[in-house]
Amino acid sequence: MDVKYLESWLGKNGVMIWRYASGYDTSPVAPAGFAPIPIKSIGNSVTTTHDLITEDDIKITLYALAESIASRMREDNYRCNTVQIWVRDNELESYTRQRKLPYACCTSSYIADIAYALYQEHQNGHPIRSMGVRGTDLTDDAAVQLSMMPDIARAQKQEDMEKAIDDIRRRFGHYAIQRAVTLKDKSLAVDPKGTHIIFPASTK
Repeated sequence: MDVKYLESWLGKNGVMIWRYASGYDTSPVAPAGFAPIPIKSIGNSVTTTHDLITEDDIKITLYALAESIASRMREDNYRCNTVQIWVRDNELESYTRQRKLPYACCTSSYIADIAYALYQEHQNGHPIRSMGVRGTDLTDDAAVQLSMMPDIARAQKQEDMEKAIDDIRRRFGHYAIQRAVTLKDKSLAVDPKGTHIIFPASTK
């Protein structure tokens, strides 16, 4: 197949996806003991089925995204020290904001609360069309020490609960357990983690 011809139709990213789908990979064979470059952030974004107008619309979307990235962080034994949001309104104006956390976390409730606070501080009143949440400045889970400080101890209990939810969803599916707020608009209660596409890790 002529790659130039494919690029003219699909673009460079389209060709990359076509190569993965067709089983073509020109990456060098990794030596024994090789480890991919550590990831620097974990995030997800969504373009919703309709404009987000109410506060419940925003909360449902942010919780879905926060659950996605928090679950992936726990799977890979990471915690984030910074939460970042990306927002695009229905006039295609967009902005990115972030906040440093007082302690590293991997719980969806805390990440969603920070994301929602950032949105409230910077929203312009326009209906929202797309949103994204990202956990950055990642810390390896092994580097985090247990603490008796009230806020951190509370976060550790929340993490234990969310790990139990992870287990239920692995066994019975994402929709086996949901937040009550997501039932107000089931069209927004998506499973962004389940539909998230992750390409092969870089070997460079």
